[in-house]
Amino acid sequence: MVTISVVIPVYNGAKFISETLDSVFNQTYSAHEIIVVNDGSTDDILEILSQYESKIQVISQVNSGVSAARNTGVRSATGDYVAFLDHDDYWRTDKLERCAHAINKLGPEKTPFLFSNFIREDYFTKEKFPSNTELNPWVFHYMQRVPTERTIYLSSAEDSFEYVLRGYAIYPSTMVVNRKRLDIVSWLEEFRIGEDFSFIILNSLFGPFVYINESSCVV
Repeated sequence: MVTISVVIPVYNGAKFISETLDSVFNQTYSAHEIIVVNDGSTDDILEILSQYESKIQVISQVNSGVSAARNTGVRSATGDYVAFLDHDDYWRTDKLERCAHAINKLGPEKTPFLFSNFIREDYFTKEKFPSNTELNPWVFHYMQRVPTERTIYLSSAEDSFEYVLRGYAIYPSTMVVNRKRLDIVSWLEEFRIGEDFSFIILNSLFGPFVYINESSCVV
């Protein structure tokens, strides 16, 4: 059975983290481990995290930026894959199950980098907006649906690079990445803005992307 570690970087995210963690605890496919990296927060995040000490691993570091926090989590991860989740986002209950199914269906050679569709939600009103793919249907031009699978699509390294350059958004909280791939491509810590774009571009140079057309993440 494929194992998936979850890495959650947090900086002053006390008002969000409980909903985020609950979305991981409620997964139909259990996480191998949940690693929360406190990136020098100044709020009461550690007090809140202490309530979950039997379920999560907490690592605290001097404030170094979200890329450094993700890399810290990756270094401690022992799963076959790492799923990233930002402290103010949350998953629907079948996020990890759908990713595990795709990995088992296609094998690790074809699944070094997976991502899913997502929807945006207004924090105050909870109003939800159209999904990423509904807003950008052109992206399917670069993908091929896997036979017998309704929602799993595969794109080559070249096509993945092309649609990312065209502006198709892939949010960190939708990503599940093979642990061995993360030994080759890490988050660039010198980038405090746009770090997700550089990470995606670098990954597209090393192999195919798998897309799961289900809105399993709310950002």
